[in-house]
Amino acid sequence: MSLGPGPGPGPARSVAPLTAHVTRAGNPRRTTAMWMRDRLESRWSNEDFADWYPR
Repeated sequence: MSLGPGPGPGPARSVAPLTAHVTRAGNPRRTTAMWMRDRLESRWSNEDFADWYPR
């Protein structure tokens, strides 16, 4: 199952402020997923991987 291409980084993919606040409050040292998203999200876009998954 695939979600297909979606919007790139920016407001459309941002986490809701309340969700971010609750998550950070519950995980003050951050989780691995939070670390990866914070550091790696802006490095690649869907177009970078388009050739890997042809229609």
